[in-house]
Amino acid sequence: MSKTNPFIEFMEVYRPNPVSFCENVLGVTPLKWQAELLEALAAGERRISVRSGHNCGKSSACAFANLWFLLTHYDTKIAVTAPSAAQIFDALAAETKKWINRLPDPIRDLLEVKSDRIELRSAPESNFISYRTARLDNPSALQGLHALNTMLCIDEAAGVPQAVWEAAYGSMAGGGEITGGKAHVILLGNPTSSQGFFFDSHTVHAKSWKTMHVSCLDNPLVSQDYIEEVRSKYGEESNQFRIRVQGEWPLHDSDAIISHSKVMDATKREVKIMDNYPIIWGVDVARYGDDSSCLVQRKARWVLPTIYRWRKLSLVELAGRIAELYDAADQKPHSIEIDSIGVGAGCLDILKSEGYPARGVAVSEGPARKDVYANLRAELWFRMRDWFHEQDVQIPADKDLIRDLTSVRFVYRPNGKIACERKELTQQRIGASPDSADALLMTFASNAVDSQGRFRTQSPKRRNVGNIV
Repeated sequence: MSKTNPFIEFMEVYRPNPVSFCENVLGVTPLKWQAELLEALAAGERRISVRSGHNCGKSSACAFANLWFLLTHYDTKIAVTAPSAAQIFDALAAETKKWINRLPDPIRDLLEVKSDRIELRSAPESNFISYRTARLDNPSALQGLHALNTMLCIDEAAGVPQAVWEAAYGSMAGGGEITGGKAHVILLGNPTSSQGFFFDSHTVHAKSWKTMHVSCLDNPLVSQDYIEEVRSKYGEESNQFRIRVQGEWPLHDSDAIISHSKVMDATKREVKIMDNYPIIWGVDVARYGDDSSCLVQRKARWVLPTIYRWRKLSLVELAGRIAELYDAADQKPHSIEIDSIGVGAGCLDILKSEGYPARGVAVSEGPARKDVYANLRAELWFRMRDWFHEQDVQIPADKDLIRDLTSVRFVYRPNGKIACERKELTQQRIGASPDSADALLMTFASNAVDSQGRFRTQSPKRRNVGNIV
């Protein structure tokens, strides 16, 4: 009679029972939310995103999931990452090694523990946990998770750049799922920013994720003293209390020009359409192959629902599309405001030569308020912010527009003047150029609006708001 393999029996018993694995093998009872996460993995949930307050047990949850997955599946590759090496090795790797030391000797001996890797001794190249830093300058470091069973765990997910996330997740596509295996992604983190892929997993893409929320207020790992300290120092209405204790998204990013809450409020509002006001078109012309040329229409306090986006068009083709829209429009725009820096100048020249009311906006040049702003772009962004802060405006619930409007941050120059961060930094952080917001921005340069971005009630007269051509 052939002898059964005890390791295979072990896998068959605990593969569908990760909570029992923790209790019987690791000797620990998971917290309620940790058990929910583990059971979701065992049930085949592919995408799990957990936002939480501080010290709620994220590192131990990651360790439980990784050890269970490695020891109950074969041909298994697991990548664990975070924005900093300290978070990976001092928290995540250290926590996992602590629980490995509590494994029964026969099971612990199956594993080889290295500084940046934990391997199954019998098959180290195809069964391992790998710890890798999520660095923007080397996103490909997280690629290579091709196996029958894969899992990607990202801690402090709000701080991981979009490019790193895309490289890591893309390397898993089409792997074990096609061949009958499993592919999982777990995002864990404090909700420090209301933008990026972590935020999107709980909002615009929530239908594709199992989302979980863990608060310090009912967590046995968190002391009441810590909660009271944050409450007394910052107040219950502060973003610090929301993020650190409640595990909730901030109401605004402190250095974002336009707060997420103001933008979202504008998507839920219905304003009165003012028929006697003109329409302004704003156009941002794509500078790179993957960016979109974008046209946004604004009529006083209302951004029209249809936003036009075109990719990979020549300047002649783009000008032609805009001209076609103008000719077909029931209400012609008062002006077509175009960012004329770089390739936008070509589109502007074509439209002007054909008699269309196109005007160029040179956002890199001087503002009207030279004592406050570093350039016209910063002045227009703050003019647009003031428009949102009036709390009587309406925009479409367009996810790209929402992302773009809430992504651009401001900085202070050494001379004390306000500037927008470089567009390249925004693009690196969110994985896209903020084309939609830049197109809407152009409408605030029109001579039909005042210094606060509001439309004039009288027939507009030409005025100098900066470098307009």
